[in-house]
Amino acid sequence: MTERVFFLLLFAGLFFQNGFLPFAYADGGDLDFEAYRWKIKESGKALAPGPNFFSSESVYQDEHGIHLRIMEEDGRWLCAEIFCQEKFGYGTYLFTVSSRWDLFDSQAVLGLFTYSHHPDYHHRELDIEVSAWGGEFNNLGQFTVQPHDNPANLRRFPLPGSGTITFSLSWSEERIVFRARGENDTVEWVYPGKPPPPGSEKVHINLWLYQGKAPEKEVEVIIEGFRFIPEGSRTESP
Repeated sequence: MTERVFFLLLFAGLFFQNGFLPFAYADGGDLDFEAYRWKIKESGKALAPGPNFFSSESVYQDEHGIHLRIMEEDGRWLCAEIFCQEKFGYGTYLFTVSSRWDLFDSQAVLGLFTYSHHPDYHHRELDIEVSAWGGEFNNLGQFTVQPHDNPANLRRFPLPGSGTITFSLSWSEERIVFRARGENDTVEWVYPGKPPPPGSEKVHINLWLYQGKAPEKEVEVIIEGFRFIPEGSRTESP
């Protein structure tokens, strides 16, 4: 074994030992959106979540925002995921999203979340999700602080509107507050546990298929806006 190969294997081993998967998927390109740079997830094989195939073909940007789609191509269903290159930490994360929620396929999952490849604090994953999870639930909305198998870490709720909804997550050392605001109502949930500290997490947005099962039809969601308000900012949170 050459010295170069030895050090490459050692480097890769250290990544995997610490929970990093640096080569899990390919670079599908970049997007500039709301003053931030976003990467597009691209995979040639089925990957988590799902598992599913993720493609830059399922992502495009226009004057309305970023369109994420679940679409069929050559007999294969393609899903979408983007993630921000910025690391934010404590503060308020706001996502303005629109879709035909009344027609949202029961297999589709929209995820708005923080995630770190390092496994500490369950990857620092704080989730806002929209899904019927294969038809198991009537209420499409879900707030979660991982791990989700603890009932106290999860709150399901009916979506507060049929069109554009602003979802938010306010994260501080003392508490985590989730909100969903639509034309009909505002839903709020305060996580009862101790919040994880920030680390190497980034913001991800994805649209995928539960258990990788085919939908009845193609699905589209528009990310109309994203905003981050740092903790302590004079700008008031929603």
